Amino acid sequence: MKYLMIDTNIYIDMVVARNQDHKPESYNHLLKLLDYGEIRVLIPKIIITEIFRHIDNEIDKIGQEIKGIKSTINGLYWVNNNEEIERFNEKLKPVKKGINDLTEEFECSKNKYKENSKNLFEKLFNHNNTVIIDETEDIVFKATQRKIHKLRPFHYGKDKDSMADSIIVETLINIKDLMTFNDDDVIYFISRNPSDFSENKKEQRHLFHKDIKLSLEEKEIINQIHYRLLFTKTLLEDFKDETEHVGLIEELEAEKEWETEIQIQESKYYEIEMSREAGGLTSLSADYDEIIAELDPIQDLIYKLEQFQSEFTIKYENYSELYFFLEEELGSRNFQEVLELASNFNEQKPLLELDIEGCNDETDLVNEILSIVHEFCFNINEIEVDDMFYSQDYFESNATLATIRDFTGEQYKIDTHGSLSPSNGESDNVYLSIYKDDQKVKEGIITIDYGFLDFNEDGNAGDGREPSIDIHIEDITEEVETIKDSVISRIDLKYKVLKRIVENLGIIVK
Repeated sequence: MKYLMIDTNIYIDMVVARNQDHKPESYNHLLKLLDYGEIRVLIPKIIITEIFRHIDNEIDKIGQEIKGIKSTINGLYWVNNNEEIERFNEKLKPVKKGINDLTEEFECSKNKYKENSKNLFEKLFNHNNTVIIDETEDIVFKATQRKIHKLRPFHYGKDKDSMADSIIVETLINIKDLMTFNDDDVIYFISRNPSDFSENKKEQRHLFHKDIKLSLEEKEIINQIHYRLLFTKTLLEDFKDETEHVGLIEELEAEKEWETEIQIQESKYYEIEMSREAGGLTSLSADYDEIIAELDPIQDLIYKLEQFQSEFTIKYENYSELYFFLEEELGSRNFQEVLELASNFNEQKPLLELDIEGCNDETDLVNEILSIVHEFCFNINEIEVDDMFYSQDYFESNATLATIRDFTGEQYKIDTHGSLSPSNGESDNVYLSIYKDDQKVKEGIITIDYGFLDFNEDGNAGDGREPSIDIHIEDITEEVETIKDSVISRIDLKYKVLKRIVENLGIIVK
């Protein structure tokens, strides 16, 4: 029996076109082969976990990319000439409309995309010719040993979480302990993750790394486990008879040339990554959002936002307690008692006296007192405080880090925008902007230089440049402090005014 074991990344590519490595037809091709019944698919349970863990994020990234484009377009400007600006704005209108329509379409269909993708995978995982393999305690233990000894898929000197890949490797190595696996059975393992599974040398990247190969040899199944990098090529060459029976040859042949071009591009990328690793440079596949988030200026900004939110909450809660204390005091007294409080207030000669002559009962008196409160202070019953402050506790590109609404109705928003496309020797910018009522008031910039390293013919390091990240967000941090001072001082002022009103009524504040 021929078995296919496919890595997580290829499954994800079947439903999310995040790159051009696999066409959408890949899923249908696989399902046709399974329906025909001459092959089976092996799926370690950890792969199912990884797929469902990542599929929502991968679809969400589409929306983030669209928002990044939208933010970039909104930030475009032109030569300061009336005619030129008018012409520029006219040309920009259809572009903005197209992006807005695309954004709206994606947001409306996002949940449907997620649900449809999960249904496709459920159909595949529940197929009669799909074999799900649970990881045993022994497999997890052996996968952990690989981590301790830094055997592939782990790398010495790197903290990358490769536990899922390690479980996949140990599943292959110990396949005879996990299922009936005869001497004439073969498994074709397909992954486009050569940095973790392949030999280091470019010309040997189609071979298992020696750490994996030696383990397969020890189990005497090295000739039954085959490693492949390309999905379509594998079906054409290793499953030729099966694809002929199903009638896929013509379709797959049309894709082969296209996939070969992709392999050439991947080979170049792999060579660059190996050079960067040899020179100690950060991988281009690293999570640069996470790297940026760890830098001091960004952590300082996030900390200031958290402190702002915390102080805002405490100050507003103090004001709320005093407001509700007043309401409770007024509600617990009869007409004569409330009338006495109102008289006490008027005796203080305030600028605005309480009109008690037209009050017929305690309800009228309470409403008159509260009208003075609402004139000079916040009306607690009209404020949705939960909607006034949102702060994200981590950095993310193409996202809203915070939204703050002042008591005057003014709204502030801190956005990040800028697409990160790591490339050897290139750089990208991420912009942090503060908007006040949709008008940009401050902007900062983060410049990521990915660096590069070349090697000469003798294999020695040649030209190169260290990666760097330059952060200039001082104006953003200062503006956050300015907004904070304004909002907090307003709460403090209103609290003092409310307290004076309560005291002038003759109510002792606890």
